[in-house]
Amino acid sequence: MPAGSRPALSPEQWSGRDLAKLGLSYDDCVIVMNRAHDRVLVPPPARAALAAFALAGQSFGFTHEDVATVRRAADLLPRNETGTALRSLADRLAALLPPAAA
Repeated sequence: MPAGSRPALSPEQWSGRDLAKLGLSYDDCVIVMNRAHDRVLVPPPARAALAAFALAGQSFGFTHEDVATVRRAADLLPRNETGTALRSLADRLAALLPPAAA
């Protein structure tokens, strides 16, 4: 974890699967509650979009430069398990970022 970063949730919050107005149901939906206490369930197919929006522009998120760094590290490795894992990580991070500025 970079200096100054800390986990977004404690182990207890992860195991409780609930935090204030946000939670995670046991069928993997994100639960969001508004001020009127209406519950909205974000189903698994929409969670990637929710994650992308939640990370956009945040100091705890990541950037296209981070993805490029992971790809460069992967390129230095042979096509083994570790190199493949880093390439997969870079792909998953890139999928959560907005399009790169041209």
